[in-house]
Order: sequence, then structure tokens, then C-alpha cells
Amino acid sequence: MKRKMKKKMNMLMTCLSYCKVEFDEIMSEKGIMNKIIHVDKNVLVSYSYIPYSYKHNIAYKKVEKYLLYPNGALDFEHDWDKIIMYALFPWLGAKCINLIHNFIQSHHPTYWTYDNNQWTKHYKDVDDVDWFQAVIDWECARFTKPDKPLDAYDTFKKYYDESMYRYRIMNVLKACGLIDENGNKTDIMKNFSLN
Repeated sequence: MKRKMKKKMNMLMTCLSYCKVEFDEIMSEKGIMNKIIHVDKNVLVSYSYIPYSYKHNIAYKKVEKYLLYPNGALDFEHDWDKIIMYALFPWLGAKCINLIHNFIQSHHPTYWTYDNNQWTKHYKDVDDVDWFQAVIDWECARFTKPDKPLDAYDTFKKYYDESMYRYRIMNVLKACGLIDENGNKTDIMKNFSLN
């Protein structure tokens, strides 16, 4: 247990190394005005992501209710850590906040670290991922995130079909009714509306 916690702390520190790069970049700016302009840009971008993330949270709850819990129990905390960081720590910048979010949240199977001027993609252990949250997250992203138009099935096929996660994701897609027993995409979301 101690070894696993130490490993997670080391990974988090590597993940945060990008935030240090961002901070060093701010500090290297010539003159106080350039430093302020850099921080202001981070703040403005972070604040602009608050409504985006809030709309995603609402869509997440609606998709989750539609697929899993028509009569109750929803995940009201989905992505709230990101919204709070955008609001309270905007100078970190959206990229740094997303890196932290992807690392700490169990619905993200991968995260990135930045070390020695190089990005590295890491895969979390299969059992460390909340696959139901991940699939719901993928399914609802297309409704509120123009930069993420894929549904859960298409996200699975594009990014994870050949991965160690394949069978776990397929089981969750089946449990949500998004694929049938033969692994074919269903039309369960055909009548879904965010309204």
C-alpha cells in the first residue's frame, strides 16, 4: 500500500512538472507587465472554461440518469474539481488544471506528464479506473464539447479498442446498453435529449 501511494505521489509530481514549466515561463518574462499579461491570459482562459465544464457536468448527469439511474443516485461531483481549480487557481492555466484533473480523477484512464521537454502518456491500472464514469463521460462529451464529437462507442474504437482496457470497456458499454451482445453499437441514445 505504501509503495503504491509513493508511486502515485511521484507520478503526481511528474504531472505537476508542467505547472512548474508554466510558472518558470511566467517568471522568465521580462518586466512585471509581461508577467502580469501572462498570468492574466491564464486567468481569462481558465475562467472561460467554467461555463464549458459546468454544461458538461449537467450533460453528464442527464446521460447518467438516462442510461443507468432513471430513478435516482447520480454522480453530482463529476468534474467539480476542475471547476473549482478554474475558479480558485486560474493562474495555473487550463492546461495545467486539466493535467491535474486527468491524473487525480478515476474516470480518466490516461494522463500525461511533462519531463525533460517531452510529453509522456501513461495508462492507469485497469482496476484504478471507474469505467462507468469514463463511459458516461465519453458519451456526454459530444453534447457539450465541440472539440470532442465522438460518443462512447466511437471513443472506445478510436482510442482503446487495442488496449489492455478493451474487455472492461466492452462490458461497461454492454451494461449501459450502448452495444449489444455481439459488440455492435445500439441506438439507445436515439431519443435522448439534453432538454
